[in-house]
Amino acid sequence: PEMTDQMLKDFLGSAMEQVGLTIMDGNPISLCEMFGKYAFIELRTPREASNALNLNNILFMGSNLQITRPAKYKGKFEEHMNWEQVLARYGVKPEEFQLGQVLNPHALLTSATAANAEPMDEENAAVLKAELAQVKKALEITRHQLEESNKKSEARKEQLVSLNKKWAEGKNELNEHKHELFSVKEELKKKTVTSVTVDMDSRTEAQELRKRHEETQGMLRGVTESLLKATEKLQTERKARKALEQKFMEASVNGGFNVDLSLEPEKDSATDGETGGSIDFASLRAQMNGSTDDGVKNDVNAGEEGGMEIDTAMEEDDGDGPKVESLKDFLARTPKAEIDWTAGATAGATSTTPGSTRSQDRGGVRLCRLLIRTADLSVKDASDVQGMASKYNLGGFIRTGKPGMIVIEGLEFNCDIFMDNMERQKKNYESVGKLSERSGRAFPKELTLLNGDSMITDFAKACESVGLKEKLEAALGG
Repeated sequence: PEMTDQMLKDFLGSAMEQVGLTIMDGNPISLCEMFGKYAFIELRTPREASNALNLNNILFMGSNLQITRPAKYKGKFEEHMNWEQVLARYGVKPEEFQLGQVLNPHALLTSATAANAEPMDEENAAVLKAELAQVKKALEITRHQLEESNKKSEARKEQLVSLNKKWAEGKNELNEHKHELFSVKEELKKKTVTSVTVDMDSRTEAQELRKRHEETQGMLRGVTESLLKATEKLQTERKARKALEQKFMEASVNGGFNVDLSLEPEKDSATDGETGGSIDFASLRAQMNGSTDDGVKNDVNAGEEGGMEIDTAMEEDDGDGPKVESLKDFLARTPKAEIDWTAGATAGATSTTPGSTRSQDRGGVRLCRLLIRTADLSVKDASDVQGMASKYNLGGFIRTGKPGMIVIEGLEFNCDIFMDNMERQKKNYESVGKLSERSGRAFPKELTLLNGDSMITDFAKACESVGLKEKLEAALGG
């Protein structure tokens, strides 16, 4: 058959790959053009162009090919072998060579040719070192972000466990109240009305049970809403954590290669044929993995393929908490209850003026009063605190200035969640006093900002009215 450009290109490229004259995968010949008895080939790299000279005198379609530099070539002429010498290193004769034949993979060019290979110049070495430093820095930043994500996930998991526990307690209490209410209704049905006189005691008892049932139901709904928000936020953080893990994995895998940074070629080695020092990322990843905090369960192991394994135990569901869908279903089936915050059915409206005397009737719901201190509180900061308090149905008063003081009132669970979020803010908020008792509201239902010359006095009276006077004095004195 007639020799074509493609046939010659494929043959020479396959021969170079088979005897190890290429420096990367694929056909190293990028162009082949035939002109009668002559042909010109171009290779993708200067190193492979020099290596191609070792194909001189190779047998193709019954003819020995003479492979040399072009006549107008003005570069440096490197020493090289011919095709018979190349095959001799593999113990193969030219007439025995076949394309696709398995040869010794460890055989390379002669030591003389390796010694004459161009060493990497100082400028290229500096560029590669700078790139390696950037890769190492990027890996360190990614590892730090992954550790922070793990810590946040741990904290969110603890909060979710606490919410699940309180949710279960509230649900049990609600079931008990439902059972009590059902029993009272059954008793009322069995009673026979013989006169106009109504059994006011039973009616009052039923109203009281109904009221407590609505209060418990409202509290459980609030707990469920907080639990649902925490669960959804945890799911979002898990997705972000997975993205960081994938990014870290890709960076680690891409980093697992050797780069020759030697500025001077080493002496010839008769055993392994290596020509310079190398830097690999396996030791780099091992060093980075060794510095991971013991408190973060994130084990990264460099495998044979340069990969990694990450402990994803945090991604597993606990199995003991309600699912998001069940929480949404519960909220859909549970009506919003208008809780009567007054101390008793006949106690009347409670004054919201700071310093007014509050009722000590134990017939109301269990409320919590929390005193919070910060070094400096501006009007803008106070507005942000008011917005956060409104999400948890908390009331009270705010005093701006240095130091800034906040006193809140509401359900104890909501106060705890509010304080937990305050402690996560950039500004330092500190709880300096807390009281919990069953009584009516003493403060407005919304967090109120105090103004005017009497701001300090009004705030002190408000704290005194709920038994936080000593805590306030201690906080101001400190």
